[in-house]
Amino acid sequence: MASFSMVGRVALLKVANPPVNSLGLAVRTALFEGLGRAEREGARALVIAGDGSTFPAGADIKEFATGGALTRPRLGDVIEALDKMPIPTVAAVHGTAFGGGLELALACHWRLFASKA
Repeated sequence: MASFSMVGRVALLKVANPPVNSLGLAVRTALFEGLGRAEREGARALVIAGDGSTFPAGADIKEFATGGALTRPRLGDVIEALDKMPIPTVAAVHGTAFGGGLELALACHWRLFASKA
């Protein structure tokens, strides 16, 4: 899942899907909905981060067998919505950011990396 919070005028989307914050359907849905919520609540900036030891590490490979990876919102839908955000977006990367996690980070305007990322 991904939680949404406001810190002042900054929206924070924090992915919490242990063990590696994979981008399964529930996470993609929460991210997609969180982007819309940030706009509705008047956020002036948006930060995407991972909970625990890593930024989203990539796709949930268990969904490849079930077709869940093709269920909307797909990662491409999330990235397109992120790309259209009218406010600055920041990826706060720590740990790993493979595959889809890297795509998510690259879709942000800025990427901040922890020293051991």
